[in-house]
Amino acid sequence: MIEVTPSVRLYNEEQFSRTGEVVALLPGALYDSNQPPESSILNNIKNNLSQRYSFIELSNISAEGGEYIRDISPSLRAEIMGDALETLGSTVRNVEKITVVSHSVGSFTATSLMKRAHGQPELPAVSGAVFLSPPPLYTPEKTRSTVRGAIEMLLGSISTVEYLGTSHETHKSSSGRPMLLDKDFWDDIERLTPECSSILSSSSIKIACLVGMKDRVFKPIDVLETFTGHHCTTLADTHSLKQPTSVNIATEALEEIIGEVHV
Repeated sequence: MIEVTPSVRLYNEEQFSRTGEVVALLPGALYDSNQPPESSILNNIKNNLSQRYSFIELSNISAEGGEYIRDISPSLRAEIMGDALETLGSTVRNVEKITVVSHSVGSFTATSLMKRAHGQPELPAVSGAVFLSPPPLYTPEKTRSTVRGAIEMLLGSISTVEYLGTSHETHKSSSGRPMLLDKDFWDDIERLTPECSSILSSSSIKIACLVGMKDRVFKPIDVLETFTGHHCTTLADTHSLKQPTSVNIATEALEEIIGEVHV
């Protein structure tokens, strides 16, 4: 039996207890650990601003079961983060403002979280977002194909396995264990693509997009084309955006988004 082992952590609770404002960090897929790598762009941003803002971090949500691990769908990730935010509001103080920062396909988790929070009395609508190295948003089917192609480029061909009587797609994780990708993972990519496009057209949400022009995972020109009309910054960096200059620019972009929505 595979059990989901989510991990959500709040940093700088004292700041949150004063302001009720929180920045949600949403990593992409395929981390083979309970936490994103220490050198990740999200972790670097958090370290740069940890004294000024409160951060709630969604770890890589993987389910472990012996030799297998599982990367769960963006919607389930968003559900876990939404539950954590509601719990935060009921135990510490009301959540007054949420800003999201996502990396790679974490943008789909961001979209799902935005939809969940909108109109719920327990949570305010997400007021600003920073998308780091997001995938391009074509038609649902083409977007799914693009994400799948990126995973295969990075990790090799995806194979099919039978596990617990169910068919799963899988590839080798960084530890060498097979990582299961459920049908829900791919269905979510298709279902959330129009929602993400709709979010981009919303005038009420401040959005920044940072794209590395050396990104081999997603074609930068394709990302820029589908994010037309939003504040896009191009960087001389790869998909990971871990160079010091990129980290500083991403940090400034987040501060600007928070500042704009705070007024």
